Order: sequence, then C-alpha cells, then structure tokens
Amino acid sequence: MAFTENVGTYILTSDTLTILAEMGVTSISVLLVSGAVTVKGSLALGNRQSDPISLSSGTPLNVSFQFPIDGYVIDASAGEALIIVGR
Repeated sequence: MAFTENVGTYILTSDTLTILAEMGVTSISVLLVSGAVTVKGSLALGNRQSDPISLSSGTPLNVSFQFPIDGYVIDASAGEALIIVGR
C-alpha cells in the first residue's frame, strides 16, 4: 500500500512559517507549546487589515476551508508551536 501525502506534522521553534496556496493546504491546527505564538491572515475586509491573533496555552486553533489557504502566517519567533496541516 502506498502512502498518500495529505497530512504533515511540524514543530516550529523560533521561526515563522507562511502557508501559500501552492502548498495545497486546506486545514491547519496550531497548538502553543511555549512562549508567544501568533497567527495572521492576509485577507482585508474593506479597509480593515487582518490582525495577528495570539494563541493561548492548551487551546488549539483550527482552520479549514474548501480551497487552498494562502497568506496564513504562523509566527513562533518568540516561542514554539505544534502544527498539523492537511490537504
């Protein structure tokens, strides 16, 4: 039986990761392990730009769409996060 590459698991420490459409990711879960981690989208609503959202310890942030996610920034430059992505 061959593996289907549709799920990835990552530990992001003192780094930033930007999810782009060409990666084909349609769902993301991010869990704060330590320090400060934020997520930020790139979609503006009229003149209102997206704001970074700070993650809370022990509560995963899950997002899922019917299309590839583009411009989703996970900033763990001051912390560590566990990330699961799917397509």
